[in-house]
Amino acid sequence: MNLKPTSSFKVVLLGHISVGKTCLVKYLLTGEYDSQTETTINATYSVYDFELENQIIKLQIWDTAGEEKLQNLAPIYYHGAMGALVVYDITESYSFTRAKFWINELHRHGSPNVTIILVGNKADKESERAVSLEEVENYANENSITHIQTSAKSGENVIDTFRALAQKISKATTSTQNRSNSIFLHDKKKNEGKKKGCC
Repeated sequence: MNLKPTSSFKVVLLGHISVGKTCLVKYLLTGEYDSQTETTINATYSVYDFELENQIIKLQIWDTAGEEKLQNLAPIYYHGAMGALVVYDITESYSFTRAKFWINELHRHGSPNVTIILVGNKADKESERAVSLEEVENYANENSITHIQTSAKSGENVIDTFRALAQKISKATTSTQNRSNSIFLHDKKKNEGKKKGCC
């Protein structure tokens, strides 16, 4: 059996308290919704593998606390992260305000090439929507961020969202490596064309 190469990437979930970050991770891992999920304190860690084309993408997932009094701890967990799911609750307008805060934080203090997906969770509560979809889509377009609506309760788009993050990170990483190799080869050829001195 041919073993496929494996790439590991650190990813983080950020967002306000009770938006469903932990429920999204639990659904990814178990395929089930747990209505009794407790509030995350600090952060929890888990791993999930996606088989994409000719490789295995291993996501090292950090699920962070959403309480504002704990936000100073977040940089510990998103430091070095190649991807982030920034989650808001479509039934809670303030959670979208907090999502924008976290996106700004990632741009200011996160990895230079961090891949961000904005996630509107609790899509099963569409009748209780408090966040304008048009407003979110406009924000996402203006900031060149993918926006996906999910439901940790029904499972809608949950696995697809994590898979999309894995694909985007893999593509961005490959693109960066190709650019680096291109620059290296260009510089090498340029140097080879120079006449060597006597010393």
